[in-house]
Amino acid sequence: MQDSISSLSEDVAGIKADLAVIKDFIMERETCGTAGTKPPSDVLARDCSELSDGVADIITESGRKFQAKCEDGWLIVANREDGSVDFNKNWQDFKDGFGSLNGEHFLGFENIRSVLTQGKYEMRTSFTSWEPETRYIDYENVSISDEATGYRLKYKWPATKGTMNNANGLDLAFTTKDRDNDSCGDCNCAIDYKGPGWFGRCLASNQFGPYIHNSTCPEPYFCMTWGSGWPESLDGTKYNSKYSFKAMDMKIKPSNTVPEK
Repeated sequence: MQDSISSLSEDVAGIKADLAVIKDFIMERETCGTAGTKPPSDVLARDCSELSDGVADIITESGRKFQAKCEDGWLIVANREDGSVDFNKNWQDFKDGFGSLNGEHFLGFENIRSVLTQGKYEMRTSFTSWEPETRYIDYENVSISDEATGYRLKYKWPATKGTMNNANGLDLAFTTKDRDNDSCGDCNCAIDYKGPGWFGRCLASNQFGPYIHNSTCPEPYFCMTWGSGWPESLDGTKYNSKYSFKAMDMKIKPSNTVPEK
């Protein structure tokens, strides 16, 4: 009889211990985000505005998940710096994205759009010369339309915020060598100038054009160029179209986090 009572007491003690573990687990779940582990909604970010520099996991309001490079609160959507990646790619590549986030890459239009549709954003396009000097243009209230309408680039016109002149057209569809959306008639600007972009009747710039490892294009626009007239000291062709830049990037950030300049 005494043995049975001892065994029963041990069983009760075991049950109490199990209940204590369950109680602690429930309390930890209920206080999650204050004293415990933060819930997923606090861990995942919708853009880079509150994140440290480096590669981060992004999940937008639409539920789209991808990785992106963050820099000073900006989310990098395109980066060119050494010519290691050929940007003269097909439509599907620009839709999905390509390259390495820690080097040359394009984030992909579907990823970019999932961020921009969350609110008001600015897009900064920066170029670095071989001198070197970096200048930029900021596009306020930027948006990119859906694939069916050609990923049209729209922004507040005129674009005058920044340290260089604007060379992008307004409300132009994107053209690649296998998807002709420009207004050039029988030509395809991406084929003729070996680089995709938002083209009307072809060029004032060619930011996705061939990477040249010096400051001079082999022919006007046959390089990564920007028709802003800078650097003014170089070749005197219209819009300085034979200057080949060393680096270019495009990045987006919520408008309320970008200082007025």
